[in-house]
Amino acid sequence: MNSNPEYQLNELPNSAIDLLGKYRKFWFERVESLKNNLHFEDYESIVLSAYNSIGLSAPLVVQVESPFQLMMLPALVRIKALTNKPTWKFIRDNATLPLWKRSIEFVDEQFTDEVLEHLGQLQSTWSKYPVLSIFARPRGPSHDSRQGFYQSILTSFEAEMQSKVAPPISEWIERETFWLEGALHSDRQSAVNIQLEAEMSRHNQLKIAIQNYTNIGTTQRAALPIFNRLGDGTGIVPEPLIREGELETQFKQQFGEKLFRVLERTIGTEDHPENEAFAKEMMHMLTGTSSDEWLTGQLSVGFNSTLFYPTLDGLPKYAFLIDAGLGHHLTEKRQTILNMRKLIANRTPICAFAEIAFICKEPLICSINEEGRFHSDDGPALEYEDGFKLFSLNGVTVSEKTVIAPHTLSVEEIDAEINLEIRRVMMERFGIGRYVLDSNAQVVSEDEVGILYRKLMTGDEPISLVRVKNSTPEPDGSIREYFLRVPPWVTTPKEAVAWTFDLEENEYAPEVES
Repeated sequence: MNSNPEYQLNELPNSAIDLLGKYRKFWFERVESLKNNLHFEDYESIVLSAYNSIGLSAPLVVQVESPFQLMMLPALVRIKALTNKPTWKFIRDNATLPLWKRSIEFVDEQFTDEVLEHLGQLQSTWSKYPVLSIFARPRGPSHDSRQGFYQSILTSFEAEMQSKVAPPISEWIERETFWLEGALHSDRQSAVNIQLEAEMSRHNQLKIAIQNYTNIGTTQRAALPIFNRLGDGTGIVPEPLIREGELETQFKQQFGEKLFRVLERTIGTEDHPENEAFAKEMMHMLTGTSSDEWLTGQLSVGFNSTLFYPTLDGLPKYAFLIDAGLGHHLTEKRQTILNMRKLIANRTPICAFAEIAFICKEPLICSINEEGRFHSDDGPALEYEDGFKLFSLNGVTVSEKTVIAPHTLSVEEIDAEINLEIRRVMMERFGIGRYVLDSNAQVVSEDEVGILYRKLMTGDEPISLVRVKNSTPEPDGSIREYFLRVPPWVTTPKEAVAWTFDLEENEYAPEVES
């Protein structure tokens, strides 16, 4: 290699050039080889090195029992830290639902008064944090904690690379590794890509399920009255589209407006000087006149700070030097880069704050179908230590009832579902024929072949079913009926059945069927 006083690396050896040409395949194989159930100590080491790489003090690393806790604990920790003991006792005593009770117990186990006092000592450096504080937003520029944290890590990698690698070499490496980790731009049908695509789909499904469980529509719901008063036409938005999240409903059931009033009094008292620093922040949390608006802000803290699928786009650029035997040019960041690849390989949801990093444990149950999507038709597809479950049928998140007891669904429940994909799965589990009959669908016509029904569907194409009888009796002498799904444009049962045989109505002659 040529020497250069300004850069330590200004030429790639032949072995590195050869690896660069096939690095995409190498990268996926290496990531696949790193998959295993990491222990808490492994995650703690990974997180501490990441925080250190961007100049943050070592955080408290907490391994939570489920994505539910990953989202709930930031809100509960804030409440416990920023209010008084009677308020926290009120919450603890009035929680009745198992997941809530376990989350509150977990906070008491992990966040003692001594721990909270230690976390409070970190607040003096809020302004320089590139991530959201567990207690409040930084006093400096606002940051998205997901992008801020991980982007800061990548920025630190880039800073060292620029100081150790000549620009032409760095740009060359970047061009050859400029594919998003897991984005499947090419060679889509390879076994690695198909598996990775299914894996990304699973993580996205979990993220959406948690989002819908928390605060779906709350921002729109809170803003809707204002827009309506302005007369800008927002009132045409259907109310079901801005329904409250399940957690808000649970919150009201357990605590109601009473907790809101308790928290309001807590902030206003003068005998709790430790709360003064947070008075403005807490008042922002309590903006509005109802507890659900307060909870919306609380829950968004946890959900918006969780990275469900860490990809760290661009990481291969830096990992390449290590894999090519040139890692000595990244001495300060070498281990952090390797740690980040290990984190990617294990797809662990992480919620990073300035003072605390929450890491989610692996599920106790993870059931998938042949395509790699969450699926179980007799129980949860995902189940975690604290009892949090996700029910899924072929990659579609559904209710427990839809999986366990579909016969107990009602037409009203099915019709109330605004997600078309979920509604279709519910109808399939309930029985499409039973649904059409129980919903008093329109009888379009009858003839010697059977009966044609049509059911108009909100936001979806009509359901057309033809009801026919089997020409061959069952062993007990009974005649079995069948329901066949047909296009909505057919007008007679005979035309409908002919369509199932790819025939025109005048070509179909059931009397000569063999």
